[in-house]
Amino acid sequence: MYLRRQAISDFFAIARALATEPLLVALDEPAAGMNASETEGLRQLMCKIKGDGKTVLLIEHDVKLVMGLRDPVTVLDYLQSTLITVGKGVANSPAKRPMPT
Repeated sequence: MYLRRQAISDFFAIARALATEPLLVALDEPAAGMNASETEGLRQLMCKIKGDGKTVLLIEHDVKLVMGLRDPVTVLDYLQSTLITVGKGVANSPAKRPMPT
């Protein structure tokens, strides 16, 4: 898999965080600017992190990445929390509301 320089830098940042052996890893928009191949590598890495017994707190707009993690997802929608089970998808969330003006 070919990784662009920015993606390599992003993966190294995650590796530095993991070197401290945290119980919780917070990732803020880690897939920003990544292509599909890099995003898939990130998804696999997050699954491995979870498999190692760590909790991943993910803030991400890439819905395909989030739903690919195969875990329950909690969506913060206008400061209200909604649990979405994988498979039903965000698009089917009962929390569809118009944007506030």
